[in-house]
Amino acid sequence: GYATVGAGLSFGTNYWTDLKHKEKGLYDLAADMNREMVGGSCHTVGIVGWTLAGGRGWTTPLYGLGVDQLLSADLVTANGTLLTASYSQNTDLFWALRGGGGGFGIIHSIKIKMHTPSCTDREKEGNMTECYSMWNATWNGNYSHGSYEGGMIQAIKEVISKYFTWAK
Repeated sequence: GYATVGAGLSFGTNYWTDLKHKEKGLYDLAADMNREMVGGSCHTVGIVGWTLAGGRGWTTPLYGLGVDQLLSADLVTANGTLLTASYSQNTDLFWALRGGGGGFGIIHSIKIKMHTPSCTDREKEGNMTECYSMWNATWNGNYSHGSYEGGMIQAIKEVISKYFTWAK
């Protein structure tokens, strides 16, 4: 699947009161359709800028960077021409948008890939409540030379082990 996303939509709750679906960002809208997407960790970031800037997020290891999700872009060029750039239309411009960032026109919407969730509660179709986890590691031990003998080395091994389990 895919989603057509207008400029100004963010990943989380949108605070612009005159937008359609302002109460939900793309994460919630995608989940409503039983889809997941590549997106950023800051829910108030705009999707168009994040995507064109490369964009990295929680599902990047599964699906690639945000720019890899771009299927097409609708924009107005400097001379006022409305164009669609995609794999089959205005391909040079599409290539530039996917690697060169902004400055090629004013983008008013993009079409991005949506993915079938990689983890769902098979008992409850569409439930992705425990698909993702986040680990935050803090070392509170002694940083002196003596701490390398067991405490810090063991903590580092545990953090790396958790990371590799999570990143599979």
